[in-house]
Amino acid sequence: MSDLRQNPRIPENADVSVRIESSPEARNLEGRVFISNSIDISLGGLQITVEFPIPVDASLELKVTFHSSSKTYWHKGIVIWDDELDSHGKEYKMHRVGVEFNTLDNPQFFAWRAAISELLNKSTDTGSS
Repeated sequence: MSDLRQNPRIPENADVSVRIESSPEARNLEGRVFISNSIDISLGGLQITVEFPIPVDASLELKVTFHSSSKTYWHKGIVIWDDELDSHGKEYKMHRVGVEFNTLDNPQFFAWRAAISELLNKSTDTGSS
């Protein structure tokens, strides 16, 4: 997996409610709703953990809630990669999924940008202490 990120990633564990809007490669997933957690976030996307693979190009609707502020942000996004994690002998396999947001149509974009800037400032302050 090459690192083509345009925005810095922030390690942030937020609650993420996910609804799979469309998945041409796995139609049985369409309409499925589940809760996940973010591994990291950025202005243009996030990385989440899930209990099943989600095909690349699946279209998602996400509700991201930060633990620190309880603010909620809605996003539409596309799966850009799915990586199976080592199960360490467990019966089920977890996956890390990279999601790119459709920021052009998001009416909350400016509020999201402000929240990300605030988190970036906090992580910079913490890292320099």
